[in-house]
Amino acid sequence: MAFRFEFADSDRMIFVYKVLPVLFTGSAIWLISQVLFNYIFVSQTILSQEFFLVFYIVMTILNGVLFLLFYVSSRSGNEFYGIFFYLSFAFTAGTIPVPISMIIVLDQALKTYVNAFVSLVFGGTLIVFFMGIIFRWNFFKRKYIFLHVLIFVIGIICLEILFLVIYGVSNPILIAVSTLVMITATIVILFYGISLSSKMKGDYWIYVVFRIIFSLLLISLIFLIIVIVLVIAMVVQDDLALDGLFYSPSGGKTKKNKKKYLKEPT
Repeated sequence: MAFRFEFADSDRMIFVYKVLPVLFTGSAIWLISQVLFNYIFVSQTILSQEFFLVFYIVMTILNGVLFLLFYVSSRSGNEFYGIFFYLSFAFTAGTIPVPISMIIVLDQALKTYVNAFVSLVFGGTLIVFFMGIIFRWNFFKRKYIFLHVLIFVIGIICLEILFLVIYGVSNPILIAVSTLVMITATIVILFYGISLSSKMKGDYWIYVVFRIIFSLLLISLIFLIIVIVLVIAMVVQDDLALDGLFYSPSGGKTKKNKKKYLKEPT
């Protein structure tokens, strides 16, 4: 697919004033709901596993229905229902990564890493949304490309540092993967969004949001597979801690931590 680096002012306004705000709002709701559901089902122990299983099955079905309704309404150009179903899906989708956090019991740090990466796509959305606020009518015009690139680089560096500080990520592999995910998400939103906005007219701009979200879900799925592979590698190799993938950890400390979390899963 050939991306258009310049598009009409009308298309630019649709992308800056409609697509990006809705996309940003949904991403923020998704992040907040993930933190909320993770706190309820992982950090707290007042709810039974049986209740969570039933709840998760119901929410998974609801996620699928809302996503399908989001597709149908956006494909037909219905702005109101498209936005409504998108934001509803964004909230219920916060339950998707919760089982991963509940399953991981060998290393407490792994839970933090899994939860932390939910914020990466939000970071990419934030960067493009911030570009839209700054440039507005000049968004992605040729003479401002250098400033766009500068904001992109500064945004990635600042958000990655914030990501590392808040979540305490120190593993080189996870740092590299997290940076790659954020860069990929930003590029997809920017270039794919521009290309779609140049083709979709009128009320069909909400379908642009759907196409971007679908692409970001595929990116998240790829990353999820990478995380699962890393977790399996840690489980299979008794003396391998995730923070020691590039250097030898203390064997005694690793085994001690494993015994602790196997006895007292959280």
